[in-house]
Formats: sequence, C-alpha cells, structure tokens
Amino acid sequence: MSIVYHYCSMETFQKIIENRTLRFSDITKSNDSQEIIWIVNFIVSALTKEYEKQSEEFKGKCPLEKVIKRQTTLFVNRYWGEYSPYTYFVSCFSDEKNSLNMWERYADNGKGVAIGFNDLYLENLVGTSDCFQYGTVDYVDISNTSILSKETAQLFEKLNEVVNKGENINYNNPIYDKYVKNIFLKAVFCKHPCFEDEKEKRACVHWNLNFSNPTSLTYKGLKIAEAELGKDLKNGKIKLYIDMHFYPEKFSKALSTIIIGPKCEWNIKDVRTFLHLSGLNKTPFYNIDYSNIPLA
Repeated sequence: MSIVYHYCSMETFQKIIENRTLRFSDITKSNDSQEIIWIVNFIVSALTKEYEKQSEEFKGKCPLEKVIKRQTTLFVNRYWGEYSPYTYFVSCFSDEKNSLNMWERYADNGKGVAIGFNDLYLENLVGTSDCFQYGTVDYVDISNTSILSKETAQLFEKLNEVVNKGENINYNNPIYDKYVKNIFLKAVFCKHPCFEDEKEKRACVHWNLNFSNPTSLTYKGLKIAEAELGKDLKNGKIKLYIDMHFYPEKFSKALSTIIIGPKCEWNIKDVRTFLHLSGLNKTPFYNIDYSNIPLA
C-alpha cells in the first residue's frame, strides 16, 4: 500500500484527529508566491506561438488581437480575475516519509508529526465531486510555456473546425471556456523546480464562492466527507479555507501511520492514548514510529 505524508504541527495534528478534518488552504497564499498565478501570464504567449503556425485563411477569419487575445482575457478573468467567484484550495502531502526539509518547513521545525494517509483512498475520491482533484505535482520552470502546448494545439484544432465550417467564433465560445478550464486544472499541479525536494502530491478543491456550501463527496453511493468554506480573520487579513469533514469510519480507513517528529515531545504511548481518547481506539493502523533524522 502506497502512503503519502502530511507534515504538520501538534496543534494541527490534534485538530485533524479530533475533528476528522483536513483543511484545504487558498492556493494563492502558499509558500510559492507565483503558484498558479504565473500560468495566466503565459497563456497569451503560448497562444501567440501556436497562432503563428496557422494558415493565412485562418488568421484572416480569426484575428489575433480581436479574437484570440480578447477571448482569452475574457475567460481568464472569469476563472481567475479579481471579481471571479472561483478559488482553488489545496491540502498537501509528500511521498517522502522522513524528510529534513519537510520537518523544518511544515512540522514546526520537527516538533510536529507526519500523518500517513492511504494514497489509493485519496485517489478513489477523484470523481466523487466535480470540485475535487488529487494528483502528483509537476515541477516546471515558470517561463516554460511548452507545458501549455498540448492544450493550446487542441484549442486551435477545434477553432479550425469552426472556421472551416464557415461559422463565426463568437464571444460566448465554449471552446475557449474548456481550454481555460483545462489550463487552470493543470496549473494546480505545477510548482517551481526549487520545491522539487518536497515530492508533493496534493488534493485540490475548485470552489465557487457563490454556491455549494457545504458539498458532499460520495463514493459508490456512500457519503465519504463534506466540504465547507470558512474564513480566518487575523492581523487585518482574511484567509479563506475549506474544511473537509470525513465521516468517522471513513476517516479511519484513510489513515495508515504516524511518524513522530525528531523534536516532538510526544512519545508512542502519548499518541496511542490520544487516538484512543479521540475515538480511534478500534482502528487497525497503529503503525506509529519515530523519525530518525537528527535536528539541532
């Protein structure tokens, strides 16, 4: 069984276990300041590059400035503009069981724990709701527009079909809508190469801030969890988040192991007792171990 690890502080660990809840954070507030936003800057570049390959007949019927760039700006603003109701929230995991950098960055400098989750369980949640995704992060240079080449080539294939039929490409074109959606869904799983050591997998919730609160994840007819939008107001700032509340029996199946951080003050008996008092005393995953990484 494949396991992915969620590194966290003891405070977060307690909340996750007691509430059977995973928190999904606003992706734009992550440690990668350019996460997902950078792709907006390169959509037009990718489109222009592909546009130059098109026939003169196509260019005559589909001007770059009036149609391609205008349409793209329209749909980008719909999904990622300041007035867009759509936001991405993520909960992050790592394939690394015992990573020095992960302990330092995400587990209170080694004072926390790494919670091991069943990777297949998370994969099986994909498709349970239109808003939920789970996958492996790709580490790509933010200036590399080649990662958009496949989607962009497919877009122009569809546009050529429309033009060849003698039809007009209007401003409510579903072809663009699908293109921009696919780009942003892909962008969720892209990060800068400097974070490659994290070997990240992530669960993502694509949320419409105007609707669907809460929403359910259902697998094979059975409810697995409910997602609910929340807010945190501190120091004059607002942070939005999604709390994914798992049903108790489903949550215990998702857990696989717990690794105690190298500077954590809890021992195995403490963790076992805490799990027992939190109602997880009957779960079979009691695979609890210590990190063997020394931290000063």
